[in-house]
Amino acid sequence: MELLDALRSGARTIGRELLRAGGSSGARTGLRKYEAAANNRRTRGWPIAKGSPSAELQSWNLDALRGRARYMAQNNAWANRAERLLANNVVGSGITPKPLTKDVDERELYRLGWGGWAETTECDAAGLQDFYGLQWQIMLEVVEAGEVLVRLRERRPTDGLLVPLQLQVLEADHLDTLKTQALNGGARIIQGVEFDALDRRVAYWLFPEHPGEVGLIPRSFQSVRVPASQVLHIFAADRAGQVRGVPRGAACLLALRDFDAFADAVGFRQVLANAFVGFVAGQSDDDPYGIGGETPATGEAATADEPEQEDFRPGTWRRLKMGETVTFSDPPEPENFEAYSRVTLRQIAAGYGVSYEALANDLRGVNFSSGRMGWIEFQREIVAYQMRVLRPRLLQPVWQAFTRQAALAGVVNERVPATWQAPRRAMLDPVKELRAISEGVRTRMFSWQGAQRQLSADPDQVRQEFKEDDEAFAALGLDSPGEEPTPATLKDSEGRLGEVDVPEEPVARS
Repeated sequence: MELLDALRSGARTIGRELLRAGGSSGARTGLRKYEAAANNRRTRGWPIAKGSPSAELQSWNLDALRGRARYMAQNNAWANRAERLLANNVVGSGITPKPLTKDVDERELYRLGWGGWAETTECDAAGLQDFYGLQWQIMLEVVEAGEVLVRLRERRPTDGLLVPLQLQVLEADHLDTLKTQALNGGARIIQGVEFDALDRRVAYWLFPEHPGEVGLIPRSFQSVRVPASQVLHIFAADRAGQVRGVPRGAACLLALRDFDAFADAVGFRQVLANAFVGFVAGQSDDDPYGIGGETPATGEAATADEPEQEDFRPGTWRRLKMGETVTFSDPPEPENFEAYSRVTLRQIAAGYGVSYEALANDLRGVNFSSGRMGWIEFQREIVAYQMRVLRPRLLQPVWQAFTRQAALAGVVNERVPATWQAPRRAMLDPVKELRAISEGVRTRMFSWQGAQRQLSADPDQVRQEFKEDDEAFAALGLDSPGEEPTPATLKDSEGRLGEVDVPEEPVARS
């Protein structure tokens, strides 16, 4: 018992000594698990983000972030290229649907109905683009502004549309960011998005006109409530509970601006330095020509208004004044500009989620293996946008609205789901990649249909095209491409066809 009491007393003494030594950095380090959580000289001034997604995107923050992102896209070539790289690779020529029905006739109805609606400008409320053009525009808005709205406009049968449905793309500025309030029964509105007590989106508060529209067009700054069933809010939700979208380049906007200012300063310095061809050293202002106050050409008295600066043109010879000498300007070269540019462009590429090589068109030091690894990683970013953003927030809702309106209009017989096929990616080495796909089909590592989908093709459409090709070649008496050639045939004297042995080419003898 006495031994136990002694041990307890010793433990308490050690604990007091450790607490007394709390000012010692060594003792603190020993008690902490994460250095980044420490409060010391290294972490002093390090901001801590503790707010909710909505709190950190309050109206003034979101408007400023979106406005600056748009400004950079309009005025900075690197931001503009990064945004279009993402839009071009995510959408490309368009992400297309495939109806999930085994009924061949119904599938054909959907093909014709979708083609007559989505592949024409009928689907666009503005009448400018088909659905695949709208996909590209929507993706560009998601990258640049962080979010975009699409209104599902159901039209009357008398409007003369094949499918009485149109899509109206709206910039996120139409969403009333200042509309935040609590409602009865646990419902609430956060930055223009209305939620019920179960956290389901039930409505959007939209401005009828763009708040930044030109002054001649009447504008209403009173937002109106639009049911959520009529609005698609498309953005990448990076945080749980996120209500609004963030521009894709938000993490590198400041670096973009600094790099733009630095490049402008370097360019202006070079322009200014090269503007001075040379500097003339000579007589004083009282006797600029050194001949008693007269000009050598006219003999007239020289004045102090003689130009101190001369214009130089190619092929010009100019006579110097007596006593003058010329020293030609040697403008300084910017130091480490290329190295700084490469580091900054890598940071910008990382911020937008694109590869540096694609952003800067700089393939120095890239071999096939490193290029392929970078391309594969970039493709993962592309697939994430396709599957995580566009498919659930745009493609599937549009398909559901299309099938509903198409069935009401009698264009199709029944509503069916669909899968979506992304455009085919460019192959880095087509010969090797196609050989690998063929070998995978041959060894049954994956199906022929799977191989076609891997190539972004519709297996049913490929089969139909094969059938049409075979029939067309057979009608002409030709072998179908890909088949072993049949023995050559010749007509005999009576016009009958017969097989003929084709002689082998003679072997050259040495």
